Amino acid sequence: MLKSILYLLFVFSTLLMFSFSVVTKPIKSDVSKIEYNKKTMIFASYTVKDFSKWEKVYKQNVDTTAKLAYLSSIDDITKVGVYQFTQGHDDFRKNKTPKQLKDFNIKAGINSNPDYQYLNVMWMNPELPKKEYYIIISHKVVDFVKWKVDFDLNRANRGYIGITDVFVATYENDVNHVTMALATDNYEMCKALFTDEEVIGVLKKAGVVGELDISYWKVKSN
Repeated sequence: MLKSILYLLFVFSTLLMFSFSVVTKPIKSDVSKIEYNKKTMIFASYTVKDFSKWEKVYKQNVDTTAKLAYLSSIDDITKVGVYQFTQGHDDFRKNKTPKQLKDFNIKAGINSNPDYQYLNVMWMNPELPKKEYYIIISHKVVDFVKWKVDFDLNRANRGYIGITDVFVATYENDVNHVTMALATDNYEMCKALFTDEEVIGVLKKAGVVGELDISYWKVKSN
């Protein structure tokens, strides 16, 4: 009974608002001089031959001040996702040379072409949650400013059922294309909610347009 009540609370009073990449350049000896404005970041996703081998190489090459989180897909540990701050999108593109990519990919066992999303950070939780899973939701909205107001107003309700906001970002060239990370320890509950047709309908009425892209990840960087 309690679970059902919490479910309805989430659907009708919370969901109205719902709507990295790896450093491929070898770390410099003095990384303290690198400054990340934490207003831009990238999300890189790809598959690897062996997650443990990839993780070891990644930790040896990444600038820890740039790293936000690295994840593996719930369904396939060899599918990796990395969120990482940049000094700027153009700066990241310039430093991502073919030779550096090739060298890193070989060492880390990456066996697919990385898919990069260039994001502008609109809000970031000052205390990253220590939770087991991330739910990544991307979709378009009619008006980001209006959508964000509702999203902020309902943060406490999400917290009530064990969901913590990690960040809200928009795509580089489209402020109305939103992507967000939500953290939870209850993956099964969240997956049930976000695959419910009634929930999807409520989201779309809240200003979401088009399809929702929802993926579920295990946090490996905690």
